[in-house]
Amino acid sequence: MSREKKNNRRSKGGGSIFATQNGKYKAQLTIGIKENGSPKKITHTCDTKTEAQEWLKKKQIELSTGELTVKGDIKFHDYTNRWMNRNKKRRLANVIKAKTFAEYEQVTNSVLLPYFGSFSLNKLDTNTIDAFLQDKTTAGYASKTVKKYKTVLHNILGQAVKEGIINRNPVDYCMAIRQKETNRNIIAKEDISRILAEAKAISDKRRNLAEVMDRAFSAIPFL
Repeated sequence: MSREKKNNRRSKGGGSIFATQNGKYKAQLTIGIKENGSPKKITHTCDTKTEAQEWLKKKQIELSTGELTVKGDIKFHDYTNRWMNRNKKRRLANVIKAKTFAEYEQVTNSVLLPYFGSFSLNKLDTNTIDAFLQDKTTAGYASKTVKKYKTVLHNILGQAVKEGIINRNPVDYCMAIRQKETNRNIIAKEDISRILAEAKAISDKRRNLAEVMDRAFSAIPFL
């Protein structure tokens, strides 16, 4: 009987080496999670344990650096439609709120798909997403709206990472969305001088009035 044992609890990047019945060694690497929650793995059979260790180490490095891509040629349009279908089922099961699903639908159909639809997931990098966010900011979109676009995109690509389709989420490394400065009422220097002069004049008048009243009060004879 083969000494291989299944282990569905291994996290992404986790690897194992097993001896097979025919005396060879099989290396196994977890590269993501399928939609049903089970791990997605790649395997490679070697003649020696040393070869298996070398292969496993190489693939772990490729996975961590983003060089190892599995099914990364999937188009953003196709994957996002699949992601939306998944969320539709979650909505019907009351896993997500109607408002959240409606927001997903609006953002993906009106904004993300027109911009990123033709991209392959493994070609969608941080620079491309930063350019998209900058375009929206420059066009005058509120920072709250741009953040919403960024969040939905992050959720989509985050699921792709879990499924092992891409190795990392490029949105994690994107620029922060900053609140645009609102127009401020700026007072000119000459206006400041005028306001200060008027305030001084009022203060002088009040002081003079106080002095007059004080003299008048002093002049009143008291029994």
